[in-house]
Amino acid sequence: MNADQLLKAQRHQFITILGRGSIETFESILDHLLAWDLLNWEEYEHVKSPGLLSRSSRNLLDVVTCKGTRACELFIVVLEDVINSSQLTDLILGTYMPRERTDEPSASLSLLASQTLQKHRPDIVRKLHGHIAAVLEHLQRYGQFSKYECDEVQLPIYTPSQQARKLLDLTKAKGDDTAQILLDYIESEPRPIRPALGNVCLKYQEKLSSTLAAQSRFLTNYAGTENMCLEDIYVDCVLEISNTAAETGCLSFLIGLEDIFGPDGVSNKDADTVLITGEAGSGKSTSLQQMQQLWATKRAFQSFTFIFAFSCRRLNFIDQPISFKMLLFEHCCWPDDQQDDVLQYILDHPEEIMFMLDGFDEFKLQFTDEEKHCSPTKPTTALNLIFNLLQGNLMKNTKKVMTSRPAAVTVSLRKYLQKEVTLKGFSREGIKMFIKKCHSSTSSAE
Repeated sequence: MNADQLLKAQRHQFITILGRGSIETFESILDHLLAWDLLNWEEYEHVKSPGLLSRSSRNLLDVVTCKGTRACELFIVVLEDVINSSQLTDLILGTYMPRERTDEPSASLSLLASQTLQKHRPDIVRKLHGHIAAVLEHLQRYGQFSKYECDEVQLPIYTPSQQARKLLDLTKAKGDDTAQILLDYIESEPRPIRPALGNVCLKYQEKLSSTLAAQSRFLTNYAGTENMCLEDIYVDCVLEISNTAAETGCLSFLIGLEDIFGPDGVSNKDADTVLITGEAGSGKSTSLQQMQQLWATKRAFQSFTFIFAFSCRRLNFIDQPISFKMLLFEHCCWPDDQQDDVLQYILDHPEEIMFMLDGFDEFKLQFTDEEKHCSPTKPTTALNLIFNLLQGNLMKNTKKVMTSRPAAVTVSLRKYLQKEVTLKGFSREGIKMFIKKCHSSTSSAE
């Protein structure tokens, strides 16, 4: 069954899935369809007109199915990217064999400013989230928006994402001069605009930081007889990365711990997981502890709002089905109140989340990608949650860093890795520094 046949045959089920979702999810789907030129502006205005979400869903399916098989294929790709629904996954996998997935339609080299805003609409909506007031002030200062229009965009009935879309819609109506001023403002930002955290998420961030700081402060020796303060004894290890894309072949070079998510050594741009391999005692767990300390004390990795750290050895002992929500809150850090709001922020901002998985080789079972799981609230095994997290079926675009001994890295796992970093232990200078830190007297160190 091809894509347009699937949409027609399962029309009722697709309308049910879209109609029972949120307005935010539906509008995010429209953002992607606009960006990929699957909807023109008139169709967009028609589909998003006020009314029941089920009626808008019917209108959207009518528009897409009239555009042919390729449009329907891309529409299904958008649904898979935007909607976290096991019902949708079962519906698609049960009757539809998609073509090999391709990148989104490429943009023209000479786009007008308004076309550029449309082509990158999903990303721009995320960038503007929580910064609408500053952007409107800038546009008003340049005489592009009136005070009435600024007030209209910021009406309290709109969510932050809806305010961003309202701003983009008004900008398009005003033409390319206004669009260019907005583009220039976005591009002048030194880093991506991040939404301001609400009080609930700020409180959770503070609690999570305190929890990770306490958990990673001390290092226990192998005998389990002594705790040492990590800050007092930590020395950077040698991290080696292989750049297989080098023109001269495989080129190895060294990186710092804070550069672990950098562009060097990337072998799979579609993946989100960095693997640190090393033999026993090489410092893999200690390196993750140091990353936790750097984030919790605001010395590094501050592009991440939340970091969740797990021991794979401990995950083995979870013998009851567990949801993604339970994994985060019951086995990492529990929000004091409004748990659903915190979870929604995590789901809405995956690029601000980092997961740490220490000791992947200690899992009882080998990695497999056979059992798909996409729901953040539906229980499954802890192992299956982690495996789907690594594949991107759960929380796509989150950063994951995990440690493992080399022998546990299988071919099926390696295809989901963004890069692989080898931890070589201390350098010669590092050995001397570590000895000096462990022995207070100079004579003992020598």
